[in-house]
Amino acid sequence: MTKPVFTISKTKVVTMPYGERQLLEIIRRLGVIRVDQLSKIAGYTAADKDRYSYFVHDLLYRDNGIRVTDDGYIVSAGIKKFKSGFAECLWDVIKNKETLDLDLVERAEAPCDLFYQQSDGTVVIDTFIDSSNVKALPYIQERYYARQLCENDEDDCSVLNIFVVTDPDIAVKIAKEYKMTMPYKICLLDYDAINNGIPGIRYLSKKQ
Repeated sequence: MTKPVFTISKTKVVTMPYGERQLLEIIRRLGVIRVDQLSKIAGYTAADKDRYSYFVHDLLYRDNGIRVTDDGYIVSAGIKKFKSGFAECLWDVIKNKETLDLDLVERAEAPCDLFYQQSDGTVVIDTFIDSSNVKALPYIQERYYARQLCENDEDDCSVLNIFVVTDPDIAVKIAKEYKMTMPYKICLLDYDAINNGIPGIRYLSKKQ
């Protein structure tokens, strides 16, 4: 049985199971997440489907300021407009969740979307790239050399930019048309190859 977590309000004692509180913390920290991604990040299996569904519905009915959009995004309080590309970057997090601390996944400074630290110490910065923002790549690279690269010893400063794309043509454009010299990978999502609710994911590395 899931151990309930008790919080005291002025008028009553409110019980929220740990699993439900965990979902709420993830939503609040990330701000935006797709319904199908939340269960993957929280580690719910097919056997947990009923409990997970109950938790999500209960969060919506509680006074937590959470809403679900018509196209399946869970949005935290205070966020009126959001980039759907942010959620695309979460597939990279889900793919690598065994090698990172989910509590340290945070929103990144624009135009990037999110960042996290892998178990080997590498800081990964995810940015969704499509035709609308591909021209931001030179700025991202300039910022890498100005602010993210360690000046004294590059080997001690492991920062990897990952560009998440859903269009193979954009992946080719990044690799061939932009002179990217910083460490980066392209994360290509394939929604025609969904397996267990997760799109196909291929990582393309910069040629040295």
